[in-house]
Parts: sequence; C-alpha cells; structure tokens
Amino acid sequence: MAIVNGYCTLAELKARLSISDSGDDAILEAVIEAASRAIDGACNRFFYQTGAGQIRYFSVASDILVLLDDCTAVTAVATDRNLDRGFTTVISLSYVELGPLSASAYGKPFSELRIKPLASESFDYGKDMLKVTGTWGWPAIPDAVNEACLLQAGRLFKRKDAPFGVTGGGEVGTAISLRAVDPDVLVLLGPYRRIGLIDLV
Repeated sequence: MAIVNGYCTLAELKARLSISDSGDDAILEAVIEAASRAIDGACNRFFYQTGAGQIRYFSVASDILVLLDDCTAVTAVATDRNLDRGFTTVISLSYVELGPLSASAYGKPFSELRIKPLASESFDYGKDMLKVTGTWGWPAIPDAVNEACLLQAGRLFKRKDAPFGVTGGGEVGTAISLRAVDPDVLVLLGPYRRIGLIDLV
C-alpha cells in the first residue's frame, strides 16, 4: 500500500530497523500509516498539509477573533451574516490577519483569524459563523513527530512476533510484555497535544 500523509518514510523506518530487503515493505508501509493516524488521534490534530482551497466553518469567538484549526494559509473569508447559511458576505483579506504572528517563524501553523487594528470590519459575535477557505495542517512535520512515528511504527512492526503482547526472552525463558505505546512516544508528543473542552485520549 502507498503511505498517505505518513510522518516518516519507508526508507527511514527500514534504516531504523536495519532492514535492507523489500520483503516486508507492504507491512512496513501499513504500520507507518497506522502509527501516523494514531499520532493524529493522540494529539487531536494532524501534521500534514491539506490541498489548497479546502473550506471549513467556524464559530466566532469575539467581534475581532475566530479560533481556527491549524492552517498555513487562508485565501477567502465569508460570513453568515444573514443567518441563512448562504455565506454571501465576503470579508476582504485586507481586513484580516492570521495569528499568532510569530507562528511561521517557529515552524508552527496559524490558529487564529483576527480583524486587523483600525479595519472597518468586524465579526458578528453571538450569531455569526465564518466560512474559511485555506490550506490546513502544519507547514512541516516536526522532528519530534517524525521520531515518535519511527518509534511507534517500529513497535507495531515487531508486534507481529508477539501476537499476545509478550515476546520471548531467549533461552532462560524470560517473557517481556510489550506496552501498547512506547513511553518515549508519549514524551515526544506531549507538547503537540491539543486539549479541547473534551479530551477523548
């Protein structure tokens, strides 16, 4: 299978596991995909980029602020000012700015849409919804997320040799229980978890 929006490459995982042949490539690709989607679920966000021009809808947080999903660019903004879900009132991009302003300098996505100071426009807090067209996700996969994917994908790959979560310990007969999630993965992903009003993880 082809890896879709994976957080490590097949070559990276094979190098980590010291695999030189292609016999297990299909399994390795599958565990990379599974580990990547597990990271999405654990962090309540994703670290790849969607295609440009995708539409999402948001509630207005105040007359000057809308909290967005992670994004790298916004190309159109329209409001539901008539409350008919027609989103016919277009807000000029010259009136808005993405924030935090320093996000891109640190390789992070934007998560806010703000009315610029002195702009002759505002959001209708309490009744308005916003239709935002843009590119969603992160500008690049963070190094910690790449490493977490390698660790977890490697663990998933080795799991095939421990079908009951226990791997043998050699001649002495010692059995080692494999934890579902590597504790180092949890440490790596900790700073990237987005905590909402309801945390399902």
